[in-house]
Amino acid sequence: MTKGLAREGFDKDLLFGQAREDAFMRTLLGGAYIEHKADEKARETGNLCIEFETSSLPNGFGQKTPSGISVTQASRWAQEFDDGCWILVPTVRMLGLVNSSWEVWGGDNNRFHCALVKWTHLLRPPKDKPSNSNGQMTL
Repeated sequence: MTKGLAREGFDKDLLFGQAREDAFMRTLLGGAYIEHKADEKARETGNLCIEFETSSLPNGFGQKTPSGISVTQASRWAQEFDDGCWILVPTVRMLGLVNSSWEVWGGDNNRFHCALVKWTHLLRPPKDKPSNSNGQMTL
């Protein structure tokens, strides 16, 4: 607990923070349907491998069927990228990233068509991040 006078605007920041905490808990515990996937290579590659299609034969040959993120009914996509570490994003946002990402065939017998989504693509850089006189971003 902080002692003394709070800075101007603290009450608004506190209410905003509490509202976002509530939204996060409602996403995790209430009504949101979450699709969960684990990616054991993500920590090494810097990519999340998101399945969107399968083929009946190796290397993309044979009949192809939508799968993974293409067919999920989940409102949120959770991907474990390291032991006990997940990202949680709206499925719609992940679909947008999948549609603009590099594609590979992989998995068992190379039957799974996947998008490689870079972790950095999940972040939106600030539009007006200040920089110092050297043009470097400041924290």
